[in-house]
Amino acid sequence: MKALATLKNVDSLTCRKLIRRNLSRIMDIRIIDIDIENGLICFLYNGQKAFDQVKKELGRIGHPIQNFTNTFPEDTERPKTFDAISLSSIQRARRPYYAMGR
Repeated sequence: MKALATLKNVDSLTCRKLIRRNLSRIMDIRIIDIDIENGLICFLYNGQKAFDQVKKELGRIGHPIQNFTNTFPEDTERPKTFDAISLSSIQRARRPYYAMGR
């Protein structure tokens, strides 16, 4: 999911480096952009636990989230993955790796 959050006390490149360094330790997120002028951060995350880790870490370093928006809320319908029938037909059509050279 993608989140856009307004942060408090972001006013320099040092703040930006601190935020980037500390959030890079969280495995399930990817920082897209940090806007110093407006105090915004845009990032991708894999679930509520990762988002909670981001909120906790930003608060710990002195840049708490004031408000945020999700572009993919939790309750929306997600695209379906392959069903078991189509997946098994794909697997049968593949040749084993040892037969590739023949």
